Parts: sequence; structure tokens; C-alpha cells
Amino acid sequence: MALPRDENVVGPFAEGSANTQNLRSSLLNFRRRRRRKCATLSLCSLLLITLFLTYKVDAFKVSFASTTPRRSSFLDAIATKSSEYRAEEQQSGRIPFVIEALPSKPHPRVYREISDMCIDAFFNDGGRKDNTAPWKEYQLAYLRTLQQGDLEQRRKQQAENNFMLVARTIVPAEDVEYNAPLLLDFDHVYNFIGNPQDDYVRGEVVGFVEVTQKPYGLGPYESNLEKRQSANLLSFLQKQENTADAKSPSSVRPFLTNLSVKYSARRSGVGSALAQRCEEEVLARWNKNEITLEVEDDNKLALEFYRKRGYEILFEDKTGRRYDTTGLWLQQKRF
Repeated sequence: MALPRDENVVGPFAEGSANTQNLRSSLLNFRRRRRRKCATLSLCSLLLITLFLTYKVDAFKVSFASTTPRRSSFLDAIATKSSEYRAEEQQSGRIPFVIEALPSKPHPRVYREISDMCIDAFFNDGGRKDNTAPWKEYQLAYLRTLQQGDLEQRRKQQAENNFMLVARTIVPAEDVEYNAPLLLDFDHVYNFIGNPQDDYVRGEVVGFVEVTQKPYGLGPYESNLEKRQSANLLSFLQKQENTADAKSPSSVRPFLTNLSVKYSARRSGVGSALAQRCEEEVLARWNKNEITLEVEDDNKLALEFYRKRGYEILFEDKTGRRYDTTGLWLQQKRF
């Protein structure tokens, strides 16, 4: 309400009169009281809404808990069983795992999992290092991408002459948060300590190996096998028993590569199981009684591993190279 401010106005409401001052004060007080009342009403409404929402949430929790008591006890039982399973696994010191052949067209994510595990095993101390130098992170990322593309291309172009084996942990189905197919076949499960009647699924990749049949000549060592022990690097010819019907050595040979095991899964027999499956697959697929492979001459553990399995040294390949990640720049160096 606007009050007149004309100086010519006369009467009880003239400018400066007592009635005018009282009227203005009354209007100001009325506005203040109205604002306080609105603020109080808004605060009360907010409190009522908050109390209502709190009541609804509490009521929902109570009703949910009261209608599903068996579910809660079931989850407790699952947690107890899973803890017991992990305790038995830790006590035995050998993780349970399964070995399966990679299908002809696996999901690209599988190649990524395999590449990550292989590169960590070969170039990152088994993945144990938490503080990796920034430049090495770039090197490892490049090698993972390179490895993934190499696996995908070889699997696609040489499907008939290549097979890949993957080792995965097996875990109780209740321990995973994603939907995974149940493990139904326990024929190729190793170190199994659980109950076959329970539900298990495949876990992370802990081992990998591949074999490709390709031309690989041995030169003079192909006919003169007495010179196998004269070199210090490393192509091995596998001795097989009871394989009289297998084909004799030729220039086209099964060549084993990328045998790797995750550090946390070592000493669980993953490497030996993968090598054994390779020998069985080579004999079954191609009727061959030999496997050829290359190992770095300073890798004493790998040398001893293959010697125990019956492989013999043939010759040194002076053209062999490997990636070196010890410097700022990724380089290829000779063995």
C-alpha cells in the first residue's frame, strides 16, 4: 500500500503527521509477522515430511526383515561355508583351478584377461609390484595391447593349427557378484577340496599356454640327435612313451609359446598341468609325439621345469629376441 507523499496534502494523513507514522509502523509490523509465520509453516512442513519419510523407510525395513528371516539365515550360512572353503584352500596352499580349451571365437574380454596376466607374469614380476614406474606403466600397457592383438589374429587365422588353454580358479558361486555359468564338469579340475554337489563358477585367469603347428626346422640336429646336449639354449624335443603310431619329426612341428602362471597361483601345479594338457592335445589333434619351444638361457627355473618333464636341449637360436622394460624406452634385445 503506497502512502501519499504530496506536500500539499492536508488532513489527518498529511506527510509528517502522527497518524501517517502510526500507519506505516503498523504495516511494517504486519509484514514482519507474516514473514515469520510463513517461515514457521515452511519449517513445520519440512519436519513433517522428514518424519513421514523416516517412518516409511523404517516401516519398510521392519516389514522386509520380518517377511524374509530365512533369507538372512541362508546368507549367513553361505558366508560361513565360503569362509570355510577359503580357509581350507589357504591351509592346503594349492588353489583349485580348471583348465579348458579356448573356443574358436571367445569374447574379446577373455583375450584381455589373458594378455593382462601374461604381461604381468613376464614383465612385471608376476604382478606383485604395487608401485610401478610411470614409464613402465606405458610400456606394459603397450605390451598388453600388442599381446591381445597377436592372440586374436593368430586364433582367427590359424584356427586349425592352433589351440589355446586357459587355467582359471574355481570359486563358490555365492562369492561372485555377477552372473556366471556354473561349472558342471569337474574332470579337468585340479586341487579340488570342496563338495561337487555345491555350485562353483570359474574365477580369474591364473594360467595360459598355446601351441601352434608351424614350420620349424632343426637343421643338422634333425638327423643327428646326439648333439642335442651341445648347446645352451633351448628348443626341446618332448619324449613320449607308448606313441609308436605317432608321426616322426618333420619340419612342421607343434610350437609351444606363452606358458605363464600368475604369481599368486604358483606352486599349485598350474604350469605342470598346462604342459601335460598340451602334450595330450598335440598327440590327439595332430598325432605328433614332439613339442618344440624356446626359453631364455638365463631363466634357470624354466630350464629346470622343462628338464624335469623330459625335454632336451637341441641348439641355441642366436636370432632370438625379447622385449626389455628395464629402461625408459621399450627395446628388443637378444636373449
